Amino acid sequence: MVGAILVTGADLLGRIGAGPIELPVGVVAGLLGGPFLLWLLMRPESYGAS
Repeated sequence: MVGAILVTGADLLGRIGAGPIELPVGVVAGLLGGPFLLWLLMRPESYGAS
């Protein structure tokens, strides 16, 4: 469900947010998902440590 919402939102942003040109869905999804992936990789592993 979250993936469908992400792709739909990325398509909407690509069509409306770029003005007269239309951005591909993959570009917008990458711009949204890239920082999230970096956050997942950089967060400290706090679970399991007592």
